[in-house]
Amino acid sequence: MTTPSDPNDPNQGYQSGQSGLPQFPAAPPPSEYGQQPETYTPPKEIVASFWCYIGGAVVVLLGGLLAIGQKQAILDALRSSNTTNATEAQLEAAANLVVIIAIVISVVLTGLYVLFAYKLRAGRNWARVVLTVLAVLTLINLVSTRGGSAIGYIGELAVVVGCVLSYLPNSSGYFAAMKSARFRG
Repeated sequence: MTTPSDPNDPNQGYQSGQSGLPQFPAAPPPSEYGQQPETYTPPKEIVASFWCYIGGAVVVLLGGLLAIGQKQAILDALRSSNTTNATEAQLEAAANLVVIIAIVISVVLTGLYVLFAYKLRAGRNWARVVLTVLAVLTLINLVSTRGGSAIGYIGELAVVVGCVLSYLPNSSGYFAAMKSARFRG
């Protein structure tokens, strides 16, 4: 008489003619299967870069909101350069349009800076490239307007510092590690 197979014995295999269910190999240990993905903590340069970009985004938003206070100056400039004999209502509408456009652009830029700053902190190299392009475009805009406000210069300084920090060796190593982790997983 044969003894039934022990269901708790992983070393016992299925033998034909034996009663019971076939035995399959045991599941691999947790270290080989079902392992949690590695998590990487961004280096301090990336964290500082993130906060520089967030600070730059806040300054961009403030700049757009400050355009509301500049409406009278815009209206005065439109009046002094009114060569088409536009009516006062048309000049008022044009000044309102300039203010609205400034606010919309600042809100969109703020959203882009914040989105890409979060992606930068998550180790996405493409976000670093996009933020660099935005920083260069903002710098060109600041220089081409022949000077800006002090708050504009502070915001641009924060963005440039954030850009430089994102290209330091620790930052580049972080992006390389995150890229290889994504391709392994």
